[in-house]
Amino acid sequence: MNEVLHRLAQVEPGDLPFLSIYLDVRPEATGEKPAVRAGLVVLKARLNAIRKTLPPRGPALDSFEADAARIEAFITEEKERSTEGLAIFACDGR
Repeated sequence: MNEVLHRLAQVEPGDLPFLSIYLDVRPEATGEKPAVRAGLVVLKARLNAIRKTLPPRGPALDSFEADAARIEAFITEEKERSTEGLAIFACDGR
């Protein structure tokens, strides 16, 4: 883990979006929708908001779309059910 964090700290700013996501994926403990993971709802809304700030085409959008697809696939297909939180860092163009 320390090696990964060290590598992330070395990343220089660039023209492509670099996503850093900290996500609570625990289901709601109470309320009307106890199986809903509010963090996933917030993530989708935030990704849509970021998408709107990018140029309509080009490397930044391509990198972002690839990252968004990989993140969504990981969360829906690979994440362990018992996971309560995630830290995700992504920049497909790099």
